[in-house]
Amino acid sequence: MNLAKFLLQERERDRLIRGVKSNLFQLHLDFGLEGNCEQLSISEARRIIAIVNASGGLKRFEAQHCFGNAQRLIAKDMGETLKYYEGFAVIDLVNDLTHHAWVSINGKVVDLTWRTAFKKTSPGARASYFGVDIPYLDVLRNIFRFHQHRPLMDNQEFVKEHFQSLKRI
Repeated sequence: MNLAKFLLQERERDRLIRGVKSNLFQLHLDFGLEGNCEQLSISEARRIIAIVNASGGLKRFEAQHCFGNAQRLIAKDMGETLKYYEGFAVIDLVNDLTHHAWVSINGKVVDLTWRTAFKKTSPGARASYFGVDIPYLDVLRNIFRFHQHRPLMDNQEFVKEHFQSLKRI
């Protein structure tokens, strides 16, 4: 699935409904990357299992808590091997764009949220991802500032600071 094309359609639909162009869609289109959903190698899978176990096990990673799930993984990893992404994702059987968060290891998507949600109900489902890499320290600052797991891309102050520092807006 070409998620960038899907985001363009959603941006246009959002503009027609609300009468404004969504900066969130545009930022992802300008600076986002399509997620690589290749299977993890044995060493990558072992690293993820170690991080999950250090985080309290799989029971801590719940459906519909993608930001908390991904931020918990990135915080426990301490920025060593994982990257944190916020963006949009689509499950092919549902075909509905979802604001979402996940991590990657060596560029490969790791999504414990949808693994939990769709494992039993839709075992053949495949997901597509398109998101912005957010630095480890920004994720930690967000957790400590709000004392909870919240999306960073919803925070206009963060978006302005982050993308201006990169000279991207």
